[in-house]
Amino acid sequence: MAFAPLAMALALLASGCAHRYGNEGSGEFLPRPPAFLTGPAVVLLTNSGGFSAWLAMASVPAGHLKPLSGQLLVRGGKLFFEPAQAGGKRAWGGQFSFLWDATTNQGYILSESLQGYAPIASAVRFTNLVVQGSPTPAGQVEGHPVDQVTVVVAASDGNQFRFEVSRGLDLGGLAIRIGSLEAPAPSIITLSQIRLELPSEKIFLPPDGFTKYPSEEAMMGELAVRQQGVRRGGREGTGDGGQVDGGRNRRSRSGTDTGP
Repeated sequence: MAFAPLAMALALLASGCAHRYGNEGSGEFLPRPPAFLTGPAVVLLTNSGGFSAWLAMASVPAGHLKPLSGQLLVRGGKLFFEPAQAGGKRAWGGQFSFLWDATTNQGYILSESLQGYAPIASAVRFTNLVVQGSPTPAGQVEGHPVDQVTVVVAASDGNQFRFEVSRGLDLGGLAIRIGSLEAPAPSIITLSQIRLELPSEKIFLPPDGFTKYPSEEAMMGELAVRQQGVRRGGREGTGDGGQVDGGRNRRSRSGTDTGP
């Protein structure tokens, strides 16, 4: 039997949608890394050797964040996430993807259209994970038999975060549904199309030939300059003006190996 608050939260997800992550509406858009990379849920996603999966995240209740989905690859404490674009389309600004190392609390944002990357970091570390109580059978999630546990993750700033976690019994206990009903970003994360493979180490490094920018702001400033150039040329939305095919993303989805 599913945990009652989690079941209620899932029902709420059908009632509406939410804002996208980032600073939309502030006049300056910075594509921030999703909370599951830099927040406490990362402890649950990196609590296995390695895998690839399709990740979907929605806020609870609906309205805080726009539903987000994309390809996730994990190897130890390292993660690579490539968000899906709405309707399968790519805006002129191009695809952004994210690299994150949970062991160092640092990573990169990658811009396919710029063929560039910039560093990102977080000051808060997530230091401890405690399972409360005994697991209970919870049926199936995405076709996998699961049990459910309550988990508390402690942060270096003294905060604690409570999650209701469904673990795949046929996946070595991998957390395939992570529910948080707490501030600052209540959400449900679900993994599907899971493959228990060890992604190649190359996936978690900036691609060869990409330009390193000193900051996310510097990279987005360069992108804005190029966008203005395209607008002046009357080619906005055509794919001209510096947009480059995202070859890395195609490689990331098949770039697995069987060991370090």
